[in-house]
Amino acid sequence: AISCIGNVQPKKEWTQLFGLGFDDDILRYENGVVNERAIELAKSAGAKRFSFVSVSYETAKTLEGPIVGYVEGKRMCEQKACGVFGEDNTVLVGPSLIYGGKRFPKLGKAYRSFVESLPARVYVAGNDFLRNLSTTPVEDWVEKLIFSSPVDVDTVARVLCAGSLGQIDRDMVGPRKQDFYDTDGKAVTYPNALFVDGTADIERIDGLVVSDLGSSVVVPTMPKTSGPSSAVALEEENAEPPF
Repeated sequence: AISCIGNVQPKKEWTQLFGLGFDDDILRYENGVVNERAIELAKSAGAKRFSFVSVSYETAKTLEGPIVGYVEGKRMCEQKACGVFGEDNTVLVGPSLIYGGKRFPKLGKAYRSFVESLPARVYVAGNDFLRNLSTTPVEDWVEKLIFSSPVDVDTVARVLCAGSLGQIDRDMVGPRKQDFYDTDGKAVTYPNALFVDGTADIERIDGLVVSDLGSSVVVPTMPKTSGPSSAVALEEENAEPPF
């Protein structure tokens, strides 16, 4: 089974992060509780493995304070999946920003070109150098998130599918990074699921599984129908907003 369920939509009132306000209870419910029920349903239907769109290590470190409900909801889902399917049968794909399809199709590529450009890399490296001159350097997770490369949606989809097909194992991903803390400053330990962390890791795993599967990869297509009830018409009618 694969879950792409998630929500980080802000409230209409602007209050907290960059003027945006978030309802932590709603975020916990829509990212956590709903996924927990999907996990139970998948298990009862006979699924053996579970893949989930989580967030990268850098994204989680950035948001674990400002948008606590979102991070806790993701954590609820991950713990539930590992408890039901086991850590070695739970694949978590952790992107930062995903582009492609109808979401950021051109902006995503342009943004990636920018963050991977020489000036951007020099800027980030220079800031890291200056911070490391301190006796107690502090990581700037917001900067790391802003300058992390976005990833194409098709790449994420292939890795999720590979996870559910059992094509990703522990030797390919290694142990999961930890060092998380809740809003009270207490250490939080994440389950050691098969975690594909960030764009570079997602693309690396994609290259491995595509090479492994070779020509046996078959991409299913929606059956074509006519009239307003067709899949294409429904997709256009319910198209996602730009942001």
